Amino acid sequence: MGHLYGRARATGAPIVLDRFAHESHNAIVLGQTGKGKTMFTGAEMARCFMRGIRVSGVDPLGDYRRLVKALGGRYVELGGGNGINPFALGATRTEAAFVGKLTLVGRLVVAMAGGLSRDERPALDRALRSTYDAAGIGPDPSTHDRRPPSLAGLVEQLAILRGGQVLAQRLERWATGSLASIFTADEPLPVDARLLLVGLDAIGDPDVRAVAQLAALSVLWDAIRRDKERKLVVVDEAWKVMRQPSGAEFVEELARSARHYHAGLQLSTQDIAEFLRSDFGEAIVKQCDIRVLLGQTPEGVDVLGRYFDLTTAERRSLLHARPGEGLLFVGQSHVAFEAKVSKREYEWLTTRPADLLGQSRSRYDAPNSS
Repeated sequence: MGHLYGRARATGAPIVLDRFAHESHNAIVLGQTGKGKTMFTGAEMARCFMRGIRVSGVDPLGDYRRLVKALGGRYVELGGGNGINPFALGATRTEAAFVGKLTLVGRLVVAMAGGLSRDERPALDRALRSTYDAAGIGPDPSTHDRRPPSLAGLVEQLAILRGGQVLAQRLERWATGSLASIFTADEPLPVDARLLLVGLDAIGDPDVRAVAQLAALSVLWDAIRRDKERKLVVVDEAWKVMRQPSGAEFVEELARSARHYHAGLQLSTQDIAEFLRSDFGEAIVKQCDIRVLLGQTPEGVDVLGRYFDLTTAERRSLLHARPGEGLLFVGQSHVAFEAKVSKREYEWLTTRPADLLGQSRSRYDAPNSS
């Protein structure tokens, strides 16, 4: 069983795929702005949800808010009166889960601080454990249902440790300053929801948004690892969070580990050259059995052409592709294809101002009329 991805451009034959039938359940969509990444990703979310697959992820620009509302899911907007506590422990109550949480929070702090000096690394390690100790939480699973500590508590611990004072100062804006509400929460994320997206559109600063995306993914990852139910995890605009080395390392770990928890990542980015040239970009693409190449800039065509060994005709097709047109790679095979969405899916997902005002439709956006 699977669902529709589109149709082959040469024959018009429908393309039906089940990502969970492949060794890797991950997929990545590479395309420039306006070429159909949001439409393709949103349709994948909707169709997986309709098949009973649990869907969660992060929505950096609010593109999927209408979709989630229409499907009856939960949409939590960070920076819009809602926050997230990255120190909160997940449902898996084990010593290994606790150690994993220390690692995840450590990565987040590195991103917030813009990197650590040699002296700050051991100070952060000690401060993290002291912060949980102060809350009465340790490796013992019986302590994991206690109220979790906060970023402000970590700053307090760093301030009294040798090598931690300067780091504490760099974290103050995140812990007690103007950004504190984003990383503070009285209630945990509703991770039991069948469809849950964390929205970041209310966060105006792109750098802050990237850190918030990493924090949200860290909390969602705790929920993903608790069972082996089929799950789709959406990492939209993946390169934004990967600009920080700690974020890139985390996304690569997600791509490599997701299948062990019967989860598939749905990655997308428009920053093709930067993504593939990064330390982890190529490794992440290799972890995706499904790769979708949509319309590209000349630079993107050049990079993808060399990476995927595209023919001259295939390169030209990407350069002149209309929205929804591209190349679909599945394992070692690929085909020129056109993504297809229904009229209802289009209305949920379009980001074109004219469409949102009810003024226009395009050929690509009403495929079910054919």
